[in-house]
Amino acid sequence: MHDAGIGVGIHYKIPVHLHGAFDFMNHLRGSFPNSEKSADDMLSLPLYPGITEAQQSQVVEILRAAR
Repeated sequence: MHDAGIGVGIHYKIPVHLHGAFDFMNHLRGSFPNSEKSADDMLSLPLYPGITEAQQSQVVEILRAAR
């Protein structure tokens, strides 16, 4: 995506139960496998009020080509 000039990010790379603030709960990796898989696989795509239809189409085309 970056090579195509499309900015993407990962906003939730650490599941909530693995953040240091929740250490007192003693949850380890594997405690919430669905949450962990989502954090491992999630990608934040460009989304903002001014994105044009042409830009949206470009994002879709690049994603399809990446499969």
